[in-house]
Amino acid sequence: MSDVEQVERLIEVLRTDDALRARVERALLSERLLALPAQVAELATTVAGLVEITTRQGERLDRIEERLAILADRLDQLTERVDQLTERVDQLTQRVDRLTERVDALVEVTARQGERMSRMDLDLGRLKGFHLEHKFAHNPGAWVHQLARRARIVTLDELLDDAGVADVLSDEDYALLVRADSYVRGRAPGTGEQVTLVVEVTWKPHSGDVERQAARLGVLSRHVGPVAAVVVAVEPPIESVRGAFEDAGIVLVVDEAERWAA
Repeated sequence: MSDVEQVERLIEVLRTDDALRARVERALLSERLLALPAQVAELATTVAGLVEITTRQGERLDRIEERLAILADRLDQLTERVDQLTERVDQLTQRVDRLTERVDALVEVTARQGERMSRMDLDLGRLKGFHLEHKFAHNPGAWVHQLARRARIVTLDELLDDAGVADVLSDEDYALLVRADSYVRGRAPGTGEQVTLVVEVTWKPHSGDVERQAARLGVLSRHVGPVAAVVVAVEPPIESVRGAFEDAGIVLVVDEAERWAA
């Protein structure tokens, strides 16, 4: 048998005899070469695992990209809504500015009207006062008949001359007395004695009337003699002012019927 035939025979035997083939391989191959199939198989397994991991990561990346696309779309929608809201806020701001201007103008008009009403109230109060003073001067007895009968209006100078003190009063005292609305002389009911009244005429009495009449009463009592201080009014005062009249000894005459007559 030739060498070639022997080799062919050996190859045929190795193909069918696994144990022999393994012995030949261990004899002919190094340990590193023998371990190479196992390493290749392990590497293939590792590569397959990496491929699977890569595939899963790719799927995750696809999902992430899809979610990012959705978020981008929602962000675009939100941006559009913010732009619309900003536009509406700008419009609202303009409307508020115009409304503020109108309110400011209305406040200014109201303030002017308030000033006009205040002036009108002041003028009306003065007219009422002048009207009441005129009616009192024309017929003082209608108001003071319980204090003086046959009441007549007299001047301050007449009172001072009768008392002989016309040149004695200081300028301050004279200025205080001359600003009284009226002076009245008459006879006391029942006794007939002469009475003198210093009268303040007002639509509605207030604390200033009490202070002025009390000051006049003090000056007249020192220089002229017994004098009664009277305040003639149409509307009653508040309770605190009414009490001040009583404390100061000033006679308050209120004729509410005159309010309707006026």
